[in-house]
Amino acid sequence: MDTKTKIINWIKSQLKEAGAEGIVLGLSGGVDSSVIAALTVKAVGRNKVLSLILPIHSQIKDLKDARLVAKKLKIHMEKVYVNVDKYGNTSAASIPIALNEARKTERIKEDDFCLMVVFGGGFTWGSALVKL
Repeated sequence: MDTKTKIINWIKSQLKEAGAEGIVLGLSGGVDSSVIAALTVKAVGRNKVLSLILPIHSQIKDLKDARLVAKKLKIHMEKVYVNVDKYGNTSAASIPIALNEARKTERIKEDDFCLMVVFGGGFTWGSALVKL
């Protein structure tokens, strides 16, 4: 089994194990989050993915790149949450801020599961499956 298939199967198993109906992921428009988004859509289908657009920098190009990835993966724009225009680059606080705002506007609700996968400089990464 190739690596791509192993990752897709892992995403499917995590969603099933959690009893979740979908996945929330941060999308910066960079290569790392674009790959994660593509694998997630392949694993669960685009209708079960909520993409929080979280560009790594506050540059307009990053926002455009993130929206382009969402469009190419056919993630519905009503499922894309953007707040970089309000705050710019908030670094490690980006995901918690976006999750809080998405929850306040009922884009995500209590008892939803969120699978968060992040990559940073120096080949660092982390992931968490969180029930809200």
